[in-house]
Amino acid sequence: MSERPGSFERRGHRWRRRLRRFFFRHLPLSIAGLVVLSTMAAIGAYVYASSGAFQNTVRKRLAASLERLTGGQVEIASFRWRLPHLEADMSGLVIHGREAAGEAPYARIGRLRVRLSILGFLSPRILLSD
Repeated sequence: MSERPGSFERRGHRWRRRLRRFFFRHLPLSIAGLVVLSTMAAIGAYVYASSGAFQNTVRKRLAASLERLTGGQVEIASFRWRLPHLEADMSGLVIHGREAAGEAPYARIGRLRVRLSILGFLSPRILLSD
């Protein structure tokens, strides 16, 4: 059997048309699906990051990190993270050093607020207030 001249080219053209049609039909659906999945993942991450369990985990890790840094015992009464404002509030921070039981602690901070700014990375500044 001999093929007609040009039949291979027609099949190749037909195959390219089919492939193009497949991508034009399925690519927008795939992109829409990825957008929906990433939106759902972002919402889930936001809900988790705003939960009390996440705040408690951060409070424990922060206390452990400060204990490693100072070598003393650290107590944090409360920790609150406000993700939309990129702000963290901590109150009742007490760092015990090597002082005796009746003495005042090494450091006591009534309230500490940390605020991040996206533009602050370009021009960092630190503000301390009473």
